[in-house]
Amino acid sequence: LNLQGRALHSLPAELFTLPEVQHLYIADNLLTALPEDLLQLTELTRLDANRNKLRTFPDVLLKMSQLEDLNLGENDFNSLPSDIGKLIKLKKLWLKNLNLTTLPIAVCFLRNLRTLNIHGNSLNGLDDAIVNLGDLTTLDASSNQFTRFPKQICALTTLQRLYVGQLHGNKLKVIPDAIANLTHLTVLAVDNNVLTSLPACIGQLEKLETLHAHRNKLTAIPDEICGLVKLQSLWLHGNAIRKLPKTMDRMVSLQDLRVEGNPLHYPPMSVCQ
Repeated sequence: LNLQGRALHSLPAELFTLPEVQHLYIADNLLTALPEDLLQLTELTRLDANRNKLRTFPDVLLKMSQLEDLNLGENDFNSLPSDIGKLIKLKKLWLKNLNLTTLPIAVCFLRNLRTLNIHGNSLNGLDDAIVNLGDLTTLDASSNQFTRFPKQICALTTLQRLYVGQLHGNKLKVIPDAIANLTHLTVLAVDNNVLTSLPACIGQLEKLETLHAHRNKLTAIPDEICGLVKLQSLWLHGNAIRKLPKTMDRMVSLQDLRVEGNPLHYPPMSVCQ
């Protein structure tokens, strides 16, 4: 049921006569709270309340343990209840742009989570317990206040998509070699940091299809990256790269290469083939 973008200050009473509703989209409204009447929607598994005016985490949601996909991003609260762990069936949790300074440890025990979006908050680290998210495939931790790359991420070996670009927030200086543990990665975004190099071990991420490292301070890229035969998109624009590896012709799947804004002297002919 789609009630998005209707400038609603409250949810219509008629909604609560539809217990069969499974997906409810109420994003882009003016809601400051969610009513207890939501409990009438006993089949609800997906709730998108993104971009409202919610002042606190809605307590009613803690009673809706059937929820699997919950989007509360871009609201007006900046903390989560410790008993968010009651939502044991959650597979996707979207907490974008809430100015969170901490994540309750309970989030780290939502063992069914596949997607966690914490983009645009004020987190300066991640709890070691995040390793318990053993099925996590997508983590967007971009635009936070990390003082260094959270080492705990490298223990999330099921990850397929990782975003740690820092368009806003503190800039990362180093990507640890332990990134090589994430052998299932297909997408790695480390853009908008102050990286001066990429670890050669990125070349071990054989499933990588997208590598975005634009707007850093890279002066070169390691030859090992040229062995990523599944790589389709490589963004390196806005760095300080003077020369590209001569073996880039090994990247047989590459379709999208961006290198503008670099002081390139001699791009190898292989790039043009």
